[in-house]
Amino acid sequence: MQQRRQNFDRQGRQPRQSIGKRILRYAVYRLIQLTLLLVGAAALVAYAAHSFQRAHDPNVDAINLEIASSRFDPPVKSHLDATLRAIGSFNQRVSRAVSTVSNVERGTKITERAATEVKLHNTGAQEISYVKWECMLFDPKDADHPVQRLSFETDQQEKPIRAGESRTFRREFTLRQQLPDGVRSRFRIVRVSYANGDNWQRPDSR
Repeated sequence: MQQRRQNFDRQGRQPRQSIGKRILRYAVYRLIQLTLLLVGAAALVAYAAHSFQRAHDPNVDAINLEIASSRFDPPVKSHLDATLRAIGSFNQRVSRAVSTVSNVERGTKITERAATEVKLHNTGAQEISYVKWECMLFDPKDADHPVQRLSFETDQQEKPIRAGESRTFRREFTLRQQLPDGVRSRFRIVRVSYANGDNWQRPDSR
């Protein structure tokens, strides 16, 4: 009982801690504060760098919109060959078939039907009312310079892409350029309009 009384001063309070303990406590408190500030600053820098990359990197998708899958269906040359054989089977059209084959051998451009298919996924909370995208075609030997650049966009008759929705768009078109064997495709989003009036455009497409 006497020892317990010695732990208190005359005013009924415990004696103050030593100066060393107080300094140590203050240093730990400041160290924790500094650590939290550094972590917060690092998070802000990382977020700013990510935002800058999304705004300036031409390979990233648009804000709140991504390409889930894509496909390019080139013209099938066998269809043309079958047509020529069918024409050649008629005696009265032999001369026309020979002339057509001759033009093909000389490299004449032939009109054929091709198609693209892209699946867009809305990852945001806003409806997307308009999308423009590109399909770039590359020679397998040169992946840096496209041999052809095709542009597509959504129609006014098509419903907006709702939040969280994925929508597949197929576009058939006439191809008037002879493509290299094994042509490869690369898709990217160029422009997006949102239901709230905001717009996004790829920086290198201006």
